[in-house]
Amino acid sequence: MKFKIGIVSDTHMHSASELPETLFEALSDVQVIFHLGDITDISVLYELEPLCDVYAVAGNMDTYGVKAQLPDSRLVTIEGVRIAITHGSGAPSGLPERVFEKLKIKNPNVMLFGHSHNPYKEDRDGVLLFNPGSLRDGNLGIMELSRGKVLSAEHISI
Repeated sequence: MKFKIGIVSDTHMHSASELPETLFEALSDVQVIFHLGDITDISVLYELEPLCDVYAVAGNMDTYGVKAQLPDSRLVTIEGVRIAITHGSGAPSGLPERVFEKLKIKNPNVMLFGHSHNPYKEDRDGVLLFNPGSLRDGNLGIMELSRGKVLSAEHISI
């Protein structure tokens, strides 16, 4: 059985009403959503939660209220795949390296991050590093897992 995950980051929206309808179409058949920070307003998560389970982390542009409710990073295991998520920080240059160094202690199979607004995908030492890009710019990611393996991780434009 395939397990489908939606990956979003950097929504930078001040209200859930700003979420594009095409987002809900793109996420209509996912079992889990990861939000990688810069949510800006917690109502964005509340709007996504009726779709399925949502795992989120805080980003550098999130309000104090969002940061008080969400961790900086987390590890979630789905279908035997260990997925570490964080937002990221600092300049876009060197971001994947910083994320890798920060999250490798969690011993994940996948590292998901945002912050740069740039879609990114790399296999590094057997670990998939993936950034969906910014939802504000019309980008998100879809990942499929099955039996302990990542079947696919794709960037989607909406």
